[in-house]
Amino acid sequence: MNGETEAMNHDPGVEPNSSADALELDLEGSLTIAEVGGLQQVLLNMLNGTGSINLRGGEVNRVDGAGAQLLAALMKEAAQRRMQVHWIDSSTALRTAAAQLGLDRALGLDAKA
Repeated sequence: MNGETEAMNHDPGVEPNSSADALELDLEGSLTIAEVGGLQQVLLNMLNGTGSINLRGGEVNRVDGAGAQLLAALMKEAAQRRMQVHWIDSSTALRTAAAQLGLDRALGLDAKA
């Protein structure tokens, strides 16, 4: 796709384009146990692609342990597959939850302002 980024919502029916240089995921609203099932499949599909993953988390307003753990698992698996994950934006709620759960470093949010 000539270096373009593919935009995605966290809709489990959306398939990432494995030929893109970067896959993009908009994390919107809540990242709680109620949403992780559908989001997990999207993230797995993204990990089967190539290139890097860009996460937009500026609209996240609620995060629980399950949501933060899913993101931590994404980071770990991406590192094992030698894929890079970049935060395009992260909300205060997302950064605060990550810090409270001790996952800010694992999620790459420890240096975000």
